[in-house]
Amino acid sequence: MPVSRSFLELVLGMLAPLGPVPHRASFGGVALFHGERIFGIVTGDDRLFFRTDDATRPRFEAAGAEPFTYATRRQGGTRVVALSYSAPPETMFDDPDEFLEWARLGMAAAARAPATPKRKKKG
Repeated sequence: MPVSRSFLELVLGMLAPLGPVPHRASFGGVALFHGERIFGIVTGDDRLFFRTDDATRPRFEAAGAEPFTYATRRQGGTRVVALSYSAPPETMFDDPDEFLEWARLGMAAAARAPATPKRKKKG
């Protein structure tokens, strides 16, 4: 299911104090970028996940954050894969400062992540 336009606009509006947030369809949802790195994912069920790493994961876990997971079918069954993104508390939508605090944690984790090599274009 696609991300609802109203939810994406809410998220982008709340991120506006941080400057422009490039975004594009990805992972069956929408990827949010800071520079060339993904710091957030908006999913088709209108959930927001921010990037985590060893420095930020304890804060997310203490807040009861759920990790971003997806199921993949492979020979022999289904496997659940967890990525380094977690959903901060829903209460952040009620407090713009809290929202930006979680977003900054995601941006910081993305900035510390190793760069992904760019794919060479064919042709």
